[in-house]
Amino acid sequence: MNRDSEPQEILIPPAPLLSVVIPARDVAPWIDELLDSVLGAGVDSLEVIVVDDRSTDETGDRIAAAAERDARVRHHRASGIGAAAARNEGALLATGRYLVFADADDLIPQGAYSALVDSLESSGSDFAIGDHLKFSPGSTWSPTARWHPFDTDLQGVTPSSVPTLVSGRAAWNRVFRRSFWEGNALAFPEIPRNDDMVPMTRSFVLATSMDVVASCVYLYRDRPGTTSMTAGTPADVAARLYFEQEAICAEIVDDFSDPAVTASYSRLVFDADGWVHLSTYLRQLEEGAGLSPEVAEALAQMLAVVPRDAFESATADRRALFALVEAGEIGRARSFARSSARARDERFHDSAALEEWSRTLVALAHGPATSIDLERLAVDGPLTALANDAALSAVEDLVPAVSVLAGTTAISTLEPGGVESEILRWMLEAVRAGDADAVRRVSLVRRAAPLVVERVEVQPDRLLLAGPAPWSEALVGAVLVLRPDAGDDIPLALALEEGRWSADVLAQELPTPGRYRVLGRFTAGASVGGQELAVVTARMPLPPVPEGSALQPQSDRKNGWVFLLDYRDASRGGVLSGLRAKARARLRR
Repeated sequence: MNRDSEPQEILIPPAPLLSVVIPARDVAPWIDELLDSVLGAGVDSLEVIVVDDRSTDETGDRIAAAAERDARVRHHRASGIGAAAARNEGALLATGRYLVFADADDLIPQGAYSALVDSLESSGSDFAIGDHLKFSPGSTWSPTARWHPFDTDLQGVTPSSVPTLVSGRAAWNRVFRRSFWEGNALAFPEIPRNDDMVPMTRSFVLATSMDVVASCVYLYRDRPGTTSMTAGTPADVAARLYFEQEAICAEIVDDFSDPAVTASYSRLVFDADGWVHLSTYLRQLEEGAGLSPEVAEALAQMLAVVPRDAFESATADRRALFALVEAGEIGRARSFARSSARARDERFHDSAALEEWSRTLVALAHGPATSIDLERLAVDGPLTALANDAALSAVEDLVPAVSVLAGTTAISTLEPGGVESEILRWMLEAVRAGDADAVRRVSLVRRAAPLVVERVEVQPDRLLLAGPAPWSEALVGAVLVLRPDAGDDIPLALALEEGRWSADVLAQELPTPGRYRVLGRFTAGASVGGQELAVVTARMPLPPVPEGSALQPQSDRKNGWVFLLDYRDASRGGVLSGLRAKARARLRR
């Protein structure tokens, strides 16, 4: 028998462990660096499917050259249009046990893919997700720095046990078990942007279990301008697409019916992503322009289905912006969004921003009914902004904001007892009086208080107290108050010199021995009352008290390092007095 006619054994190469799908369009400056990082990410058994989405630069040539150098790279020309279609096409071509997506202008840290795959090999979970960083030519930062889902590695957790992960909707920092991806018919909607929101939300709620890898597994390149695949989308289209996709996500979360996940998702919309997209869209509107009909419809649809669990916990400016839009106050919303963005960039509210807050509260009070708590908004928004920043404006510049705010219903009906902060209650009194000078002085006190004792000089019958006064103007007219357990207060004059305050405490001026609490009493003008605030130590070791001293400084560490002093009758000195002094010195240390 002719050996050439014998059946030949066909060797089928084993399937790779990991399939990496990369959509690419006009990324010639970055594609080589990305491919090098993927190939060095710790998994040797992988296929890299680069789907070239009609590139017009050298991207295709660079992909082809990479495929020539390394057989693990596959160059595939897209049959569809757009990044989402390219991802879907690449996923259909994938043969690996696991599936991961990457963008062609980003980077994969060394060992990232091996960390994610090793976790899945150990746990059997449906997908693993890791932390990420963003970078630009001048800086690198962590978008998750104030968000704590990546504090520790986790395996086999459920959506209900890590509800905050519903907020992460990027496709590129997670590895999926391919059978999970295909078994649930997951795919990217073929739209110009925001195409990962819905499939990532669906994958989160569908997962039987998932893993969390605490280390950074992805480096996202922040490209300025409109050079990325999504940045050039027109503003109306971008806003409409986001609101439409968010409405679908809201329905997915609603169907999942988990209170913790619902609350986390609500917070994402009203205090993060939803507010960012709404604010960005409003700020670019032309003067006098309204929402386009398509955007208005998509936004109304989103607001109708997004759960409001976390609405009142969102920051005041974000609650106000959503409330203005719901009330149909689009012009005011545009102005407020621009003012809020400027205040965030400059890190304080100037007089124009404070006036904008006042007019926003008026618009919400007199416009169509909304579900927002206006009194709470008045406290968290304009009153807090005035307390923090009115000190930085001239009195005459504050007059318009204070005048408008004083006439609002939310301010006139607000019960002072419902305002937790002493400073904000005092600010409410100043605003109600329409006294811009008092408003500014309250803000000055807010910046100066509490008074800090950072130097104590002990003499036999005298204490010299001193500390910093960076806002000396706030201390004009202020006094120190010594308050005994029983009896009348003893006021002490404050001396001011070169950014410091000082005060003398003389034993002979104290009526009786005992413990005295030390307070600062501030004034804000004839139209409003004064305010008493704590005096604290600078968390310093208090000086030793010489034997026979009548006055002993103390610090109540359990109650915020509040400064106290103990007056001992010098006539009852002797051995017992000395023993008491030594014991108290030990307690202070």
